[in-house]
Amino acid sequence: MENDLKKEIAEFRNNVKKIEELQREQKEIIKEIKDIEEKIQFISKRMGQIEKEIEDLKEELKKLEESEKFILKRKPSWLDIILSLGKAWKEWKKDYDECIRKQEEVFKQKKNKEKENKECEKDCDCLKKEKQTLMEKVKAIDSEQKQIEKKVNSFKVKYTIQEIHKSQDEKDRELTSPWHIKEWRELRAKIFLSALKLHKAFLIENRAYVEENLRLVEEWLESRVWDEYISELALMTLSLIVPVISTTFASVGRMLKKIGSESIGWLLIDEAGQALPHHAIGAIYRAKRVIVVGDPKQLEPVTTLSSGFIDAISEYYDIQSIFKKLYSASQEVNKVIWRPDVGSCQVLADYANNVGTKLGNDWVGSPLRVHRRCLNPMFDISNKVAYEEMMIYELGNKSRSLNLMEPCWIDVKGETFDKDWYHWCEEEGEVLI
Repeated sequence: MENDLKKEIAEFRNNVKKIEELQREQKEIIKEIKDIEEKIQFISKRMGQIEKEIEDLKEELKKLEESEKFILKRKPSWLDIILSLGKAWKEWKKDYDECIRKQEEVFKQKKNKEKENKECEKDCDCLKKEKQTLMEKVKAIDSEQKQIEKKVNSFKVKYTIQEIHKSQDEKDRELTSPWHIKEWRELRAKIFLSALKLHKAFLIENRAYVEENLRLVEEWLESRVWDEYISELALMTLSLIVPVISTTFASVGRMLKKIGSESIGWLLIDEAGQALPHHAIGAIYRAKRVIVVGDPKQLEPVTTLSSGFIDAISEYYDIQSIFKKLYSASQEVNKVIWRPDVGSCQVLADYANNVGTKLGNDWVGSPLRVHRRCLNPMFDISNKVAYEEMMIYELGNKSRSLNLMEPCWIDVKGETFDKDWYHWCEEEGEVLI
């Protein structure tokens, strides 16, 4: 089943890719057709002008022929030639020759125009044939595209795949899980469970070696191992047993001191909006891939560095110029977000992400807008105050396990009994009870 589904998904992806390629090809051909139509229109317009010019030349030629007949009628007799001592002949001959010359010139122009007109007709016919060929190609592409789309739609129906549309309602769009394939995810979960079983079998089969390595892990966690190879071996052993290791940035410097670059497969930084960038850099350096998750609108990071010290360091290393180069291809960058007293690890990660949106003056990368935890009115208030009402409220079919009163804020005035960690306000307790 896994192999069959893989083949179906591979075929589906190829079909989607093929449709995109056909659409691009069709778009280019349609552009060519439009260019050809413009050329045909231009040539047709030119042919109309040429035909008018030919008609004008014919009319002029007709007039010159009439002039020639008139000149011939005025041809001097021998007596007129003798009496004028040849002057009458010379004048007549000059007029006659000029008329013939003009006729020949106009006739030549007419022939050239007729030749040009034939060439235009030939070019126009060639362009029409080319247009026809391209239109047939568009028709063939359209037919092929429809056949592939049938296969794609059949796959979508079979696996109930959701898609995102521009015309879709905003809430429906955000609640959509695009390209979600239930069967694929179920198989992926089975593979994950099988991988865990494989890990378990490996650990049981090689328990003697694993136990030896666990001693190394213990020494490594207690900072009693200084060799880089042994440290990485300890980390690999621990990762084999415990797929997810939780730690803090404060501990990374000690815990991963002898761990080299890209030794960690995945680094997940949670609550990155509260993390200082320079605190995360050591862990990021040691990871192949990093996922940064956080909310820049919640608690900001706390730094003990003074503004004057930050200004001096940034001026000495020209941090502003470096930052501009790093983020030149990204969104418009706030001039001071690189400062540790202003920008968190989350903020810098957001600006490195080209996919996102503006929230006030801040750029938020790949925002998750659907909220599924707190009840109203807390959600509505925080949504309006912090998120410009961009969040979407969705608790689904969840019901409260306890029969509690509707959520609300109650203003209670009273005194707190404070003793070490113990804080109690009698008035608040009475209201709650």
